[in-house]
Amino acid sequence: MLTGSTDRSILATDVETGATIARLEDSHEDAIYSLINVTESTVASGDDQGCIKVWDTRQRTLCNSFDAHKEYVSDMTFAADAMKLLGTSVGLCLSLLKLLGNSAWINSNKEQGLHRHSLGFSLSLNLAIYLLYSVVLMNIAFE
Repeated sequence: MLTGSTDRSILATDVETGATIARLEDSHEDAIYSLINVTESTVASGDDQGCIKVWDTRQRTLCNSFDAHKEYVSDMTFAADAMKLLGTSVGLCLSLLKLLGNSAWINSNKEQGLHRHSLGFSLSLNLAIYLLYSVVLMNIAFE
């Protein structure tokens, strides 16, 4: 089991024994708000200041870090078939990261190096998943 904490650490725990498997101290500059398994050997974490980090769990190293949002990362979901990670924020913002191996590529704009869509309403994870697949389909159509 993986957990993120206000002490900025990520902890892997064996659910059967309760023993600590691994702990990444000071993995973020701010409290960790969201955490997701991306692949068997990769996780992503999001913090209170909008930073999303992608980790290699085998090497216990940081693959990449992105200042994806202006406020905390409220949730993340991953589309394995497209290798895309969607982050949402209380700042009514979406970020879309295309993961490639141990690195990530972000659809970019000139201002932030990110592909952001401001939304004028509260965003649920189900809506975010729908929007992610819509964006994925649009990207496939134009690639």
